Amino acid sequence: MQRLEELLEVFFEYSYLVTQHQLVDNIPVNATALLQDVVAGYYVAFEQQQIAVEMPDNTIIVHSDATLLLRIFQNVLRNALKYADDALHLTIDQHTDRAMFTFCNTTTLEAHPQPERLLERFQTGDTTRKESVGLGLAIVALLTEKLGGTLTITHE
Repeated sequence: MQRLEELLEVFFEYSYLVTQHQLVDNIPVNATALLQDVVAGYYVAFEQQQIAVEMPDNTIIVHSDATLLLRIFQNVLRNALKYADDALHLTIDQHTDRAMFTFCNTTTLEAHPQPERLLERFQTGDTTRKESVGLGLAIVALLTEKLGGTLTITHE
């Protein structure tokens, strides 16, 4: 029953974001501190799965919507918890009027033939795992677009 509730919550969140036409805040946000806070919230989960997290130490202030940025970070980190094997490397870099956030994790999963398709609804990196509905990165893509940003996925 709990699994069904989780699925419904994810579907509701995605549907809400697609139909919502709320104004986006554009205020100074300490992106580094926000990311560090979100990672701290997942500390126990990363420890239990023995995933080492390497955090940025530079302070980056962005003009953004803190709530949407928080949700982006939460979804990406939940995704990393599902698919990362043993390491997660996070960086934030300032590029003129934009910031670039990089989340890089190791995995033993075979590379998706079209990694960019993982940003589409109901796409997952591992079809054998039944706990994923494939909306986490679609939500990240939607929120990133609402903030005027772009999202890319690569496999090396």
